[in-house]
Amino acid sequence: MQDERPLKILIISAEMVPFVKVGGLADVVGALPKSLQALGHDIRLAMPRYGQVDPTRFHLETIVDAVSVNMSNFQVPVSVRRGTVGDAIPVYMIDAPRYFERENIYGYTDDGERFILFCRGVLEALRFLDWSPDIIHCHDWHTGIVPNWMHTIYHDDPFYAQTATVYTIHNLAYQGISLSADRGISKCRRYHGTGYPFC
Repeated sequence: MQDERPLKILIISAEMVPFVKVGGLADVVGALPKSLQALGHDIRLAMPRYGQVDPTRFHLETIVDAVSVNMSNFQVPVSVRRGTVGDAIPVYMIDAPRYFERENIYGYTDDGERFILFCRGVLEALRFLDWSPDIIHCHDWHTGIVPNWMHTIYHDDPFYAQTATVYTIHNLAYQGISLSADRGISKCRRYHGTGYPFC
């Protein structure tokens, strides 16, 4: 690190310890930021604020009251709450009760829409926080649309002009909801005539 500047790294995940855990994804995402912080990087995390995440227990504070998230032909207002992990590492939680105040974390017919809202909400919330990451590290299918968005709807956005993405698949068996079921919300197009989705 002596010859390198510290990076601003945003980690996006559907789950992380100590807030909520369904599988091993939560363990990895809970541990990774502490190691990266120890290397001198500026680390932030983002996840949904599920009903299972008690604001009192985790000392959550609302830092953005209202972010309007464009979901193609309609807008969804979300708020942003902040918690911490490790040595005061910020965790930004997208709070949208209609989508995340549910009995389970996954397993709903609108999971595609739920996590599109989450991902778009994170990217829009960062403007309010005036924090533009150097790297966005996305985890599993819930956040897989973000790297593609960096090449399409955010391609000419100066706020993200210097942002790179990393995508980690933790378990290939869990591939989530097909983009064909998102009803155009993801703004998915075909990639340069190849037939492959470019979102």
